[in-house]
Amino acid sequence: LGDALRWATGTRDRAAAAYARAVAAGRDALEVNPNDAYTRSVIAICLAKSGHADEGQTEIRRALERDPTNSSVLYKAGVIALIRGNQDSAISWLERAVASGYSAEDLVRDPELEALRALPSFRKAVQSKT
Repeated sequence: LGDALRWATGTRDRAAAAYARAVAAGRDALEVNPNDAYTRSVIAICLAKSGHADEGQTEIRRALERDPTNSSVLYKAGVIALIRGNQDSAISWLERAVASGYSAEDLVRDPELEALRALPSFRKAVQSKT
């Protein structure tokens, strides 16, 4: 919901509340299974997208410690790196995500990655996999 509100015209101001609800739900889920890397990565990306990039970075590190080959976790690490302004790191994480099975076609269409699309390193990371 946070993503939809963030990208839709006139609703961006409501996205933070949706991300906060997702973070709270994720933290509740971690009470049951603190080793759930995917849930931790969802918390991380919600934090980063709602303006808490440093906290998001901390959470994505924890997720990667628990499951360093999960393609969804690797993708989220890439998006968080991009939000934090590190394009090279973002592309590196996205390459790893694709190598672990994340859809390169999804990366090409992902609005989060618009800033990377023109870069030769991004095109190289996804071209042989689409």
